[in-house]
Parts: sequence; structure tokens; C-alpha cells
Amino acid sequence: MKYKILIGCMLCLFSFIPKGAANLVLNPYTSQEISADSIIERVMTFAPSYESIVSDYRANLYIKGKMNIQKKNFILRYVPSMFRLQKGVREYLLETYSDLHYTAPNIYDQKVKASQGTVRGNRGLPGLLEYFSVNIYSSSLLNDERLLSPLAKNGQKYYKYRIDSVMGDPNNLDYRIRFIPRTKSDQLVGGYMIVSSNVWSVREIRFSGRSELITFTCWIKMGEVGKKDEFLPVRYDVEALFKFLGNKVDGNYTASLDYKSIELERKKGSEEGEEKV
Repeated sequence: MKYKILIGCMLCLFSFIPKGAANLVLNPYTSQEISADSIIERVMTFAPSYESIVSDYRANLYIKGKMNIQKKNFILRYVPSMFRLQKGVREYLLETYSDLHYTAPNIYDQKVKASQGTVRGNRGLPGLLEYFSVNIYSSSLLNDERLLSPLAKNGQKYYKYRIDSVMGDPNNLDYRIRFIPRTKSDQLVGGYMIVSSNVWSVREIRFSGRSELITFTCWIKMGEVGKKDEFLPVRYDVEALFKFLGNKVDGNYTASLDYKSIELERKKGSEEGEEKV
């Protein structure tokens, strides 16, 4: 009991590391020093294999969204891909059920089976749907390479990394790693990721930033370690604010994926992530 209390105290102290200090903490079980950079380097080593390990999948995709018009003028109705506005309506709801088929390297075929809500058609905030096809192991978080991933091979040049906390048991530690842009740029994001020491894969990631006309926060939860969906997202939560020439619209979206089939392409390196920090 005393040992558990001691570990809890140590983990709490990890969150109060001074910003100017070296980012080193102690493994609560072995007292071995751990650095955020060493953890990130291990994840970066396996990221290219994990990026392309899934060759094909089919899934049921459920998306639920809510949009609120805070400010608007006549220009809003002419914004491309904006959902159709209704007179006197400020709040809009959207719910869709789709069949999603992915084929490597980057082909998504989405067929909407059913939809309901106050949004006419299958539209939402402009540019927001691409946040539901993020490959967290890619060098870019979006397909058009606008956002540099903190796991890109040159990521340490643009991001700083810190350990927020250490969780789990001696044989399966999880590290919560915070990433901070070194400079202010719309191509960089800030947030955190939780990394598993079992195979150096990401269990969840949350990042915020700005891309063109949207300010966003995206949280992604990955599948379970050891399962076929380990390297795929199972849930997205996206918050966004769209601002354009006096118009202001915010939106909140949740998406969940239920995989019917997953085909993996095993590569050398994906089976070698046994080393622990």
C-alpha cells in the first residue's frame, strides 16, 4: 500500500517539472532515467512501418455533429462546401451512418447509408471532414501536407517534447508526451500523445492548431494493443471554429468506427518493438 502511495506521489511530481529543466523523469519501478526525446525517437523509428501497415479495411462509420452560427452575413451562403443555411436557424444537427472502405495508400470510399438532422445534404463546416481520415504515423496530419506531424522524421527540429506523466505496470508502461511548437506557425500543432512501451505505438493523441480558416482541436483514440485495429482510429472528437469575413461558426463532431475487416501488411520493424524504457 505504501509502495502504491509512493508511486502516485512520484507520478504527480512529473507534471510539475520546470519548463527550463532537462526533461528527465525516473521510471517509478526501476528508478532509471527516462527522457521524452528517447521515447519520441523510438516511436519515430517505427512510425514509417505503422503508417503503411494497414493495406485495406472496411468499417461502419458513425458521425454526429452540431454546428452553431454565432455571426453571419450574406457572404456565408456562398462559401464552398458550407452546409445549406435555413432562415432564422442558428443551430444545426447532423447524424450519418456510412460504409467506409479504405485502400492503401490513401483511397477512401464512403457511402452514406442513412442521415438525419437539420443539415440538408452531407455537408458541414468547410474543410472539416479531412480531420476524420488522419494517419497519425504519417509525416503530415492532413493529406495535403499542411500540418507537420510531431512524429515526422524531422519533427525534433520543429517541436519540443516533455513527459507529463507515466502510467501502467512494470511490463506495460504508457507515457503521456506533450509536444510544443518551437515557433508559431499554422503548419505546427500543440498537444499530447499517449505512447505504449510495448510496441512504441500511440494509444491516443490530441492536437490543436489553425489551418486556413479553421481553428481546431482533434482528439483521436486508437484501437487496443494486440488487436487488429491497434494502428487504426476507433474514435474522433473534433472541435472547430470557422471565421471568414465577419462570419463565425463553431462545430463539434464525434465519429466512431466499427471495423468489419482489416488487412495488415506486416513489415520488418513492426514485430521488433519489444524494447522498454
